[in-house]
Amino acid sequence: MTLSELLERISNFQETLSYNVIQGNTISAIPNLEIQGINSDSRLVQKGEIFGVFTPSLDQALMHVEQALDRGVQVMVVSHKLMNYIESKPYLNDAVWIVCERPRKIFAKLTSKFYGTHPQNCVAVTGTAGKTSVCSLVLQLWKQLNIPSASMGTLGLHHSTEDLVMEYTSTLTTPDPVSMHKCLAELKQSGTDHIVMEASSHGLDQNRLDGLRFKVAAFTSFSQDHLDYHPTMNAYFLAKLRLFEDLISKDGWAVLNADIPEYDALMDACVMRNHPVYSYGQHGKFMRLKSMTINKNGQRLVLEINNVDHVVQFPLMGRTQVYNLMCALTIVITMGSKLDAVLKAVERIVPVPGRLNFAGQHSNGAMIYVDYAHKPQALELVLKDMRYYCKGKLHVVFGCGGDRDKDKRAIMGRIAHEHADVVIVTDDNPRTEEPHTIRQQILSESPSAIEIGDRKAAIEYAIQSLNPEDILIVAGKGHEKHQIIGSHKIPFDDMQVVSDYLTQHTV
Repeated sequence: MTLSELLERISNFQETLSYNVIQGNTISAIPNLEIQGINSDSRLVQKGEIFGVFTPSLDQALMHVEQALDRGVQVMVVSHKLMNYIESKPYLNDAVWIVCERPRKIFAKLTSKFYGTHPQNCVAVTGTAGKTSVCSLVLQLWKQLNIPSASMGTLGLHHSTEDLVMEYTSTLTTPDPVSMHKCLAELKQSGTDHIVMEASSHGLDQNRLDGLRFKVAAFTSFSQDHLDYHPTMNAYFLAKLRLFEDLISKDGWAVLNADIPEYDALMDACVMRNHPVYSYGQHGKFMRLKSMTINKNGQRLVLEINNVDHVVQFPLMGRTQVYNLMCALTIVITMGSKLDAVLKAVERIVPVPGRLNFAGQHSNGAMIYVDYAHKPQALELVLKDMRYYCKGKLHVVFGCGGDRDKDKRAIMGRIAHEHADVVIVTDDNPRTEEPHTIRQQILSESPSAIEIGDRKAAIEYAIQSLNPEDILIVAGKGHEKHQIIGSHKIPFDDMQVVSDYLTQHTV
């Protein structure tokens, strides 16, 4: 493919793109250079490839330009600001410069057109929390429905067909355009025409997704996060809003959580662009949550879908997961899958190991769950979620890891004190720290908590203390199969401890 052919192809996008092609001191006709690849890493870019320069630091950007020139690169995508400095450099005539206001945007579109193809049905999910879970649920539903499909995000690349092996090395929630489009092209060539992707605020702000147009864009939730990158909460929200303003295809639609304060702003953005909106939640128009009841197999949900009530058995626990499920169901149903088949597939969803897994039931009916929550926000979310279902007292057993963030210990103690009725502070993975010291730091903000250092003893005491309609959460270790004390890994499994105690004792 030549440069002129590639630039002609990006003119097919929905929006007008503004750029200049400069050779020497003047804007030139597009040269007939053969393009063999595209790259944004000055250490890896090769002769024949287009190189994108995005480094904010001027000195670093110029260094990367020089590295690329040394490697034989002839075409580069740069900003107007950077080009002002390049014009005074002796190597001005050594390359063709694609100059624009937003080089990341142009680069993403060039990458998309270079790789040439991607799955026909692309879905993007954004929001502060829930992206990963929604993508996982969508993929599980598609897999149950025998739809060749994939998900891409925090957990990497996953395919509905386990024997499809693809190289995917990105560690970003939303990968860089080259990694993304290379992968998407391979998926399409494998016969995959459905993909669901996480759209992070960083990825949206940096135009990583601008080479795609999504059939469905979904929004889960919004709360404080990433203010180390975004200057304000408004800037953070506007980054996510870009998905709905710029990246939905002409015939695409939005899936929105109707129960969040940001719903009206999201709805307005979609209405202005003539995108249909399918909303879910307690105030949802397409899918309305009418009730949810806890049982040992998960939750019994009553969902009103298109004005008809449906009873659904959902294997996952937590109110948050119910919202994630509604988002996933709305995506899959509006994309054409038969409603009855989709709802039946929900019953076969596999819970994520260590995330509110049902561990057992006391003989008096009290429920016991194990969860991986080991950070303040996660612990608060789990306790708030389970408070909704708890008609009796909410119990929690937890500790904090040693040789890790010490500041969170008192914070987690306060969260437990505020959101649980009975708190038992025990050991997590103390590692090389003194376990008693860790527990005291937690107890400083949880004065009514019970201290039992031995984790097995703490769990057993908590089970003994349960009354009818109580709920116990054993938090912090989740799916882990060991406890780290000193430098030793000792076999330990929260789920197994609960199961053994319920089996061996009449409680």
